Amino acid sequence: MAKILIASVPLSGHVNPALPLAKMLISRGHEVAWYSGAHYKEVIEATGARFFPFVRAKDFHDSSIRTQFPDLPYKSLFKHATYYIKHLFYDNMPGQYLDLTDILRDFPADLLLTDEWFTGAIPFAERKILPWICYCNSPLFYYTDEIPFPGAGIFPSSTLYGVNRNRIVNWMVTKLIFAKTHAYINSIRTQLDLKPMSHFFIINNIFLSDLFIKFNTPAFEFRWKDLPPRIRFVGPAIPFQSISRDYTWAHLLHSSKPIIFITQGSVNIKDYNKLIIPALKALQHSGAVIIVATGSTSTEELSAKFASDTVFIEKYIPYDYILPHCQLMITNGGFGGVITALYHGVPLVVAGDTEDKPEIAARIEYCKVGINLGTGHPSPKRIRKAVDTILNNPIYETNAMNIRDDFRKHDAPKETTRLIEELLRNRSA
Repeated sequence: MAKILIASVPLSGHVNPALPLAKMLISRGHEVAWYSGAHYKEVIEATGARFFPFVRAKDFHDSSIRTQFPDLPYKSLFKHATYYIKHLFYDNMPGQYLDLTDILRDFPADLLLTDEWFTGAIPFAERKILPWICYCNSPLFYYTDEIPFPGAGIFPSSTLYGVNRNRIVNWMVTKLIFAKTHAYINSIRTQLDLKPMSHFFIINNIFLSDLFIKFNTPAFEFRWKDLPPRIRFVGPAIPFQSISRDYTWAHLLHSSKPIIFITQGSVNIKDYNKLIIPALKALQHSGAVIIVATGSTSTEELSAKFASDTVFIEKYIPYDYILPHCQLMITNGGFGGVITALYHGVPLVVAGDTEDKPEIAARIEYCKVGINLGTGHPSPKRIRKAVDTILNNPIYETNAMNIRDDFRKHDAPKETTRLIEELLRNRSA
């Protein structure tokens, strides 16, 4: 059996998808260690993995980003994305690399398994010190002549006009818009005596890794052609969680009324005016059962403001507990929540404008499993119109159910474990 070292960016969307995978690897007899932020020590150790904390690398987590990165911009998607890439992901590469070097003396791993934005593995992969497998709980960030650069806001097109348009967009993004970000990453690489990247940074790690595993299926993707063979779709990673409490509204989950779940995610949870309050204003008198997860410890004021027999506000509700009973989810577009909703055949109203949210929203619109509001600050009127459209048009539920059926043909931890073991056998041979 192998020694496998998992490493994750210390954010819930990067750690949680690998929890079932770690359990599966351990059940197969592999020895697993996991390097991530101190905030995730308990959930990581619960899998049976040995935990190693960030030491030289900067540690943070979902709730500390605003305080630890106070200059993180939110109004501009471009500035927000470039800040994340430069300062949360690549600035940490030297520290993560040094931490991993120390860990490998104590835990001589046969393989590195990390999320796609964990940059500390790059020197090991590039120098062929260890095989590197990336797991990816996000849309596929790739681009071709038929599919434009991620975040461009343009749907794929194979027409002559579309291909030429995409070539122009892809050139502008790589050579102009993100050129400084690409150069910034190369400057960090020089600190580790690495050469400039062979590919543009958004796709470079695909070609560095031995396997690039997507926790998704082609059913919830653009229609890609001629992808690199190392990209493998294994189905969604759904971290099922046990419930240790009884919710006062649990009996309503079996009522005849529509059940609508509202979430603003786990990072941008300070300002309820972005999505939660507009959604509550839109729906508090709709006759539906409204369940809200704030992600924050403060719910009393919000509950008092929207007091109702059909509105229930909690600080946290596991997705796999609530979504099997819902007719609709209103979300900022986090991939974990979206993929879990579709796993249960639930259509979506999405309003997100940070990180990878617009790219996720584009898939929702492209696959016709919901409505993309195209903003992170929607009005109650727009939310109500989108909700009414989805509840009154069965095409959204039908498409969501089709993706659900495709998702359930897969078992992401088993398929990923099989690929890992196959890679290790081939290297051994």
